Amino acid sequence: MTYLITQIWFYLLITAFAAGSIGWFLRGSNKKKLQALEQQWQADYESVDSERKSYAKKIEQLSKIEHENKELKLRVALQRTSFDEAIEHLKKQIKTPLETM
Repeated sequence: MTYLITQIWFYLLITAFAAGSIGWFLRGSNKKKLQALEQQWQADYESVDSERKSYAKKIEQLSKIEHENKELKLRVALQRTSFDEAIEHLKKQIKTPLETM
């Protein structure tokens, strides 16, 4: 009976040692893969971040251009109304001397 218990303990120790060794080796290789994935992720993140910043600058520029465009349209509308008023005034001046004759 002790022989049987000794064999069970012996094989349990061998199994535990084998499992520990395999786990130790797998941990080392997975650590390298994890570091490689982390480096790739970091590079991808930096690329996306720089692209986001670039688009943010472009959006800011477009916003400024849109604001300037609105101001110019307003100025054109104001000048158009003042020119129309000036034309109407000139037409009245032209008609007035002709009517007095």
